[in-house]
Amino acid sequence: MKAEKKAVSKTSAKVGTRAKRTVRPKIEEVIVLEEEVTESEEKEEKQSLLSAEEKQEIKGRLYANRKENQNDTSNLTHPKGDLNNKMYLSLETRILLLAALLIVFLGLGAFSISKALDNTTTYGFYFNENSSLEYKVCLQENDYFIEKCLDHEVTHYVANLIDYIEAEFKYNFDASALINYEYSYYITARLLATEKNSPDSIIKDEVEYLTEKKTVEMEESSGFLINEKLIIDYKRYNNIMTNFRRDYALLFDSSIVIELHVELEGNNDRIRDDISSEQTMSMVIPLSEQTINVEVDYDGINNHEVIESKRDNLVITGLFYILALLSFLVVVDVLLKIYKLLAKVMFNKSDYKKALDKIMRDYGQVIVETNTMPDIPQEGLHKITNFEELLDLHTVLQKPILYMKIHHEKACFMIHDGDDHYQYIMKAADLEDNKK
Repeated sequence: MKAEKKAVSKTSAKVGTRAKRTVRPKIEEVIVLEEEVTESEEKEEKQSLLSAEEKQEIKGRLYANRKENQNDTSNLTHPKGDLNNKMYLSLETRILLLAALLIVFLGLGAFSISKALDNTTTYGFYFNENSSLEYKVCLQENDYFIEKCLDHEVTHYVANLIDYIEAEFKYNFDASALINYEYSYYITARLLATEKNSPDSIIKDEVEYLTEKKTVEMEESSGFLINEKLIIDYKRYNNIMTNFRRDYALLFDSSIVIELHVELEGNNDRIRDDISSEQTMSMVIPLSEQTINVEVDYDGINNHEVIESKRDNLVITGLFYILALLSFLVVVDVLLKIYKLLAKVMFNKSDYKKALDKIMRDYGQVIVETNTMPDIPQEGLHKITNFEELLDLHTVLQKPILYMKIHHEKACFMIHDGDDHYQYIMKAADLEDNKK
C-alpha cells in the first residue's frame, strides 16, 4: 500500500509540475499582449493629439497666407485656370507660336532680299532734236527776173543766173529735265564729183569749213537753239567744177553739200549713262555748166530719243540687307528653340517628367488619379507651394492626394478636407525657374 501511495504521489507531482509549466507561458503571453495594447493605445492617443496640434498649426498658417494674399487674382478656383501669377504656355502652343514667328521672319527676310536686289528706280528721260532750213537763191543781174533773190518756194533755177545762196540753219534741242551739257557745232561745204549716174563712184571730194567750230557749256539747262546764217558762193563752186570737167574732159555729176554738224555730251544725276548725240543737217545744191534747172535737196534733223535709267538707292538697299540679316538671325534662333523643345520631348526626359515620375513612384500608394476636378469655392481654397507640404498635410489629415494631369507639363495635386481644399499646381516652368 505504501508503495502505491508513493507511486500516486509521484504521479501527482509530475502532473502539477507540467501544469505549472503550461500556465506560466500563457500568463506571460497575456501580459505581453496587454503591454502591447497599452503601448498602441498610448501611441494612437499621442498621434491623435499630435495630429490635432499639427492640423491646427497648418490650418492657421494657410489661413494667414491666404489673408496675406487675399488680393492675389491668381488664386483661381479651378486648377486649369491657375497661372500662378505668370502666363504659362503649353509646349504645343509654344511650338505653334515659334512656327508662326518662323514663317513671319522667313517671309520678311525673303521680302527684304528681293527688295534689296531689285531696289532700283527707273527714271525716264527724253529729248527732242529738230531742224529747219530757210534759203534764198540770189541771181546775177539779168533781163529775166525782176527780184534779186528768189525764196525757197521756187524749186528750179537757171544755173548760169545764180550768183549766191543765202541760207539760214536752225537747230533746236529740247530735254525733259535739266541737264549739264556741252555742245559744239560748225558748218562745212563739201565739193563732190561722182561718175555719171553712179553716185558711189567718187571722183573728187573736198571739204572746207564755212564756220569755225563753236563750243558752248551749259549747266542746269533743258535745251538750246542754234541759228546760223551764211552766204554760199554758188558761182565760185560752179566755176571750180566747170574748169575741172574741161581740163580733164570728164563727164561727171557734181554738187556742193552744205552741212551743219552738231555734237552734244551731257549728264543728269538720275541717269547713269551720259547723254550723247551727233547730228548732221545737210543741203545739197547741184552744180552744172549748162543752163539747166537746179534743185535744192534738204536733209533735216527730226530725232526723238527716250532714255530709261535704273539706279539703285544705296541707303534703302543697305537697310533692306540689314533687315534681311536680322530676319535670318531671328530665324536661326527660332529654329534652335523649336529644336530644343522637340528634343526635350522626343529625346530627353525633362526635369518636370523626372520630378513627376519620382512623386508617382515614391508616393503612388497615397495618390489617387482622376480625370476631373470639381469647381472649388474661393473661400475654401488653399494653395500649396510644393508637394512636400501637401504630403505633410496628407500625413496629418489622413486624406488621399488627388492627382489630375492638365497637360504634359502641368499637373494638379489636391486634398479635400471638408470645406477646406489644399491644392498644389506642379508646372515645368516653375521647375525651370527654380533650377536657374
